[in-house]
Amino acid sequence: MLIRALLSAVCLCSVSWHSAALETITTSAELAAVESSAKVHALLVLATEEKAQDLSLEELAIKAYPTLPDIEKELEGLVTFGVVDIAPHRKDAVGNKWQLAKLPAFVIYKDLPKENPYTGKMYRDSKATDVAILDNPRKLKRMLKQAIPTELVQELEGDAATLTSFKKLVEEKVESEEKVALLISKQKHAPPMYRALATEFNNHGLSFVFLNKEQEGAAEIMKTLKVEELPGMVMLRSMTEHVVLRAENTKTYQELKGFVEPFATLKSEMSGAKSKEKRKEDSKFIRFFTGKDFDDLVMRSDVVWIIEFMDSEREKSLTEEEWKKSLTELHRKAGVVAMGAVSCEKEAELCERHGGPGVRVFPLGLTDDKKLKRGNISPDAFTTIDEAKETAIAAIPDLTVEIVSTGDLNGFISHARGNRALPILFFTNKKYTPPMIKALLLSVPTQKVMLAVIHDADEDLKKQFLVKTSASTALVCLVPTQADPENPTSVPFGVVAYEKKKMGSYNYPNIMQFILQVLAQYPHPQDAKPESEDVDFSSLDESSAQALVPYLTKKNM
Repeated sequence: MLIRALLSAVCLCSVSWHSAALETITTSAELAAVESSAKVHALLVLATEEKAQDLSLEELAIKAYPTLPDIEKELEGLVTFGVVDIAPHRKDAVGNKWQLAKLPAFVIYKDLPKENPYTGKMYRDSKATDVAILDNPRKLKRMLKQAIPTELVQELEGDAATLTSFKKLVEEKVESEEKVALLISKQKHAPPMYRALATEFNNHGLSFVFLNKEQEGAAEIMKTLKVEELPGMVMLRSMTEHVVLRAENTKTYQELKGFVEPFATLKSEMSGAKSKEKRKEDSKFIRFFTGKDFDDLVMRSDVVWIIEFMDSEREKSLTEEEWKKSLTELHRKAGVVAMGAVSCEKEAELCERHGGPGVRVFPLGLTDDKKLKRGNISPDAFTTIDEAKETAIAAIPDLTVEIVSTGDLNGFISHARGNRALPILFFTNKKYTPPMIKALLLSVPTQKVMLAVIHDADEDLKKQFLVKTSASTALVCLVPTQADPENPTSVPFGVVAYEKKKMGSYNYPNIMQFILQVLAQYPHPQDAKPESEDVDFSSLDESSAQALVPYLTKKNM
């Protein structure tokens, strides 16, 4: 949490500078936009106190780090700066998804976004660095410029830098309905400003090319395109239809952007039946698997899968609306049950391997030491997804602890504290454990969490954990506190309860958001991360969680 001195300082001193470019991020939806963007983002991460939430985050950031406005101004267009408040008192709070040990912190997003194979949602990894970097503007600016992606600019060298090869390149791009942006410069490689331009206009029907003037064919290309001064920038619809930007107008990012923008168009999908088929395969809800990725993304994942192996007739009748409805219902109820599809027409071998057209459930099981494994797959097929739901939900392994006595409860809490785990208690009047509660434990494998289920608790027990006696359902976390040595009846934990009126009904996305916020505010020791896989909670924002399974790695989270 940001130190009080900072908050007080802002109250006592006004900030005259204002930046239209410094973004403020307080919700998971706003952070999701950052994670799906190709542009470099540099985020100052804070956690305000609830009573200070009316203060401007921008003012807070600038008062704490006076160098920030100048850095931002110099890198305008190249890097997007923002300030993030992860305080849990905010609606749809971001939470400490980066697992930051201390705040304030500085987080950089520099890689191009990737597609989550389970949801189709775009995401990208981030890197946290010491916030002290803001006190070294020169080093920070150099680091951020180097972080701008190079993959989106094609640098012409050798044989590719001749007029003949360049003409061929332009023809190929025109056939693909792309226009070509060409920068010719004395610099050996594409400068940061040009690379940033390419990231901003990624997927906008433009192909960015760079040519160093020392390349053997550069002079002939310049002569053909009538580029007389350097740096020279050209927009080409073809070799005979192009526009040259004067060198004096290439000094700022806004000038380059203003030159390129009229040529940019979002790529539209093909029309007709082919477009309809493509939309299904590209849908963020319908995930089609191939023989190449099925074993890796389905069989080796820690998720219960419902896979529909579709014949051509079923594939044609499939609608995104029906799939989204089923996926949303499953996610809200069970969380770790995912849906996928296989085209038997395109993936005949994979389809035949699993018994031909039909709906099949790929369950999870437990090893002797309570580790997840892929369960036994039934050879029987269901006719529809709806018919398979009950079997899939029943296949969620149960790692919860049933509490039937006070002794059981005391033993559970002692065992959890002995393992330095976060004890979670779920009170219910139902005779069975809801699937969302089973799914909760499987969703945070890198966190030390233990969950006990108490059926039909008496009033005294409910009162002990601040649960209303009339409540039929309740979820509480026992967070660590310091025991009072002067009060022998005090307990070494506090109670954080799920507030239904504030957080919504009990469903998987809502309780997961609550648990992640508790873990962020009251961190517990983590188990070692799976080798070569980073844990990322970024798909667990409330909006996307309503319909998508929140997994960014094959290990569920």
